[in-house]
Amino acid sequence: MSKDLEQLITRAEHLNATLEHILLPKLLKTEWTATAWRYKAYQPSLLTQVSGGYLQTVAHPHLIRLDDIYNIDL
Repeated sequence: MSKDLEQLITRAEHLNATLEHILLPKLLKTEWTATAWRYKAYQPSLLTQVSGGYLQTVAHPHLIRLDDIYNIDL
C-alpha cells in the first residue's frame, strides 16, 4: 500500500474511534451488591440506533412483603 493510503486508513480508524466514543452510550458496570435494580433502556439519538440498556441500582427500594401483595397468582 502507498503511504498516503495508510495515512488515510489510520485517520479513518481514529475518526471512527472518536465518533464511537462520543455517540455510543457508556457501558455502566452493574453494582451487584445492591438489593434492587431497575432496567433503563438507552435513548437512541438521531445519529445512532442503539438498542439495549443497563441495570440501574435503586437507592431506596420499597420494602414490600409478599403478604402485602393481593390478587397475584404465583
